Amino acid sequence: MAEQLSLEESLKKLESLIDVLEKGQMGIDEAIETYAQGMKLSSALRRRLEELSAKVNAISNEANSGAQSQDKGAAL
Repeated sequence: MAEQLSLEESLKKLESLIDVLEKGQMGIDEAIETYAQGMKLSSALRRRLEELSAKVNAISNEANSGAQSQDKGAAL
């Protein structure tokens, strides 16, 4: 996959690979190749979701510490 797909595009691609595999209408070599593509895509999606989760956590932590600082300032 030379081009960078969006998260949504990657998920759709993974779903289509799963659909093709579930139909079972291909030879073993093609099925193994499709499975390998799906696993590679799944790993990339997992990494991307972990990155996004870390960003959300960082934003939440920033917002929480900013709110706590404002609370302490108001108490003084």
